[in-house]
Amino acid sequence: MASKNSSAAFSALIRASRRRYRSASIPMPRSQAAWSTFFSFEHGIQPVPVRNSSIGWRHLMTHYKEQILACDFFTIDTIWLQTIYVLFFIELGSGRIHFAGVTSHPNQTWITQQARQLVWDLHDRGRCLQFLIHDNDCSFSKAFDAVF
Repeated sequence: MASKNSSAAFSALIRASRRRYRSASIPMPRSQAAWSTFFSFEHGIQPVPVRNSSIGWRHLMTHYKEQILACDFFTIDTIWLQTIYVLFFIELGSGRIHFAGVTSHPNQTWITQQARQLVWDLHDRGRCLQFLIHDNDCSFSKAFDAVF
């Protein structure tokens, strides 16, 4: 019931705002935005990311960059018209690049094993990387995600 009352009150405020603009001879906004959006900005209601006071992407990346690892493939075309796939990982904090492996036919088992070997190597070096960023390629399986 409270949401019905609040939406009715909000609608009444929008109608009052429209009347005020019409009577004051102020040009009406000629944008594709809804009146509720215009009303919100007029009365100082902040957009959602600011209003929720959640941390932004930039803050998140700078705070956790020492713990984030990103991975992807790049390809090399040979003179014999073969495509070679290179799996690599990047530590976002240090910018260090790890070449995990090279193959002409990457499959989920091979990719998961390369990830395990990289985690073992990083563990031996004392690196604690807890988060992984990768694209939605079907080569990255649930077993691959479980390694991290």
